[in-house]
Amino acid sequence: MTIRISGKVVTASLLCCIALLTALHIAAYTCFSFSTCASDIPLLYNYGFYVDLGREQNIPTWFSIFQLALAACLFAIGAVNASLHGEKALPWYGLSIIFLYIGLDEMTDFHGFWAPNHVSDLGFQFGHAGFNWVYGGLIVVIAVGLLYARWLVSIESRLRWQIVLAGGVYVTGALVLEAIGGLVVDEGHLSTTYIIIFTLEEVFEMLGIAILLNALISYFGRQAVQVHFK
Repeated sequence: MTIRISGKVVTASLLCCIALLTALHIAAYTCFSFSTCASDIPLLYNYGFYVDLGREQNIPTWFSIFQLALAACLFAIGAVNASLHGEKALPWYGLSIIFLYIGLDEMTDFHGFWAPNHVSDLGFQFGHAGFNWVYGGLIVVIAVGLLYARWLVSIESRLRWQIVLAGGVYVTGALVLEAIGGLVVDEGHLSTTYIIIFTLEEVFEMLGIAILLNALISYFGRQAVQVHFK
């Protein structure tokens, strides 16, 4: 039996999930902002934190982990395919490990330990010290970009630009909007401006991975890659 996976179907499914999670998140925060919500919509008031994009260990977090784990698996498949065709497999394996780590980081929030101890010495201090990890994140993004520049040039043009687009969208959410959030955040993390920023941040991250998954699945389809289980 042959099972065919359509990149368009996978992407459409992921986009529907992202749209649903975003809508539920907005509904929950709208509910939280009204004092009568506890009595008018008790279900959303009591369980809205399960769809809060700003929280950890809930439905959006596990959805993101699923996306990242799938990306890691696809890059591993790409590595085996490259090896079979006499191409360099190491860059593919490297990306598989990178996305596996990002998935684990999404689960554990480990990136919080990336913040330099003396960030003020760099001449810029975010409004909240908890966001200073973006310095370390920026260094990692630049390093990975430089490391993979030659590989990006060597791969198929269509795949290259889709990966660049996916990376741009993801980094915009994970670093740029995170940094902006650190500048506008209030002490209680409840200001309307901050809520909008971190909502966009999470949506951009999920969209970036969805674009990447579509790019990889479509590429494997063009390459007629087949996976057999024994």
